[in-house]
Amino acid sequence: PIRSTTDDNLGERKPSFVLRPPINVIGRREPHLNHIQTKTKISLSQSRYIDNILKRFDMEHCKPISTPLPTTLKLSIEDSPKSPIEETEMKNIPYRQVIGSIRYLVSSTRPDLCFSTGLLSRFMTNPGPKHWQALKRILRYLKHTKHLCLTYQSTHSESIQPKLCGWANPSTSLHGWCDSDWGGDVDDRKSTSGYVYTFAGGAIAWRSKKQATVSLSSTEAEYVAATLAAKEGIWLKAILEEINLSEEKPIEIYCDNQSCIKLAINPRMSDNIRHISFKHHFLRDLIEEKKINLKFTPSTSMWADFLTKSVPNHKHVQCCKNIGLLNFTNTEDKDMEF
Repeated sequence: PIRSTTDDNLGERKPSFVLRPPINVIGRREPHLNHIQTKTKISLSQSRYIDNILKRFDMEHCKPISTPLPTTLKLSIEDSPKSPIEETEMKNIPYRQVIGSIRYLVSSTRPDLCFSTGLLSRFMTNPGPKHWQALKRILRYLKHTKHLCLTYQSTHSESIQPKLCGWANPSTSLHGWCDSDWGGDVDDRKSTSGYVYTFAGGAIAWRSKKQATVSLSSTEAEYVAATLAAKEGIWLKAILEEINLSEEKPIEIYCDNQSCIKLAINPRMSDNIRHISFKHHFLRDLIEEKKINLKFTPSTSMWADFLTKSVPNHKHVQCCKNIGLLNFTNTEDKDMEF
């Protein structure tokens, strides 16, 4: 709106507004998000955007592969170029552009790429040939899984999750999984935290983050990861309360480290945990206030595992399915194998 203290000033501004040339519509932007809806499910995918990425970086005819990164791969700063000749060879490689394109996928519909993309993002300032080969493998994985959809199911539909996890009705509750990879970074031995939350059968929040400090034990690494997940869970529950979808019970967060759970429940401090930063003990307050319920689950049912490390193909498929990342070939209510 145009405002003025007098009518004269308003009259002076009006002609320039009226005579402004009309806006020409050059073209219609192609949507990057595909929406598939059936009677019982809503699925979100970005297959069209993935095709554009593969075409842009000349990988549309690459050989597909079933996992983002191999379990034996170890990447380090030592793999970066060390001479001007090596830096010149990597100068024209679109490493940063590929990372940026994939990160858009990660933030929207592809939690399965969260760890691998975060790992390779650590070397963006000076990537080497080994980093570039690993990044091209992610593009090959995208070729293989471009039809994956993040799927949310109606409370009246039959979910795959009760069969795998034994829940009564997972579609109406907020569930979280948290995990860590103790000392996984080969350069500074810092750990990686990961968490994922599901609601209505599909993932609604996920994250893979390198921890700021070195953990002296796997218990400490899991404790830091659980605190990070708890903070996200409190925020998610507040949003669900705003739209009247929250239940009057603590948020269930699954952890595969029993020592971490005992540490969070036991208020006593010992010499082994005095060095842990006070901010991470925020988790204890949430448990005492019955806002968080930290529960044990075996590693075979830890669906945040692929957010902290590279996992074998069978575990990768299990993690994807249990957070609602399914492969839909059409709009029918049917899911397919990877």
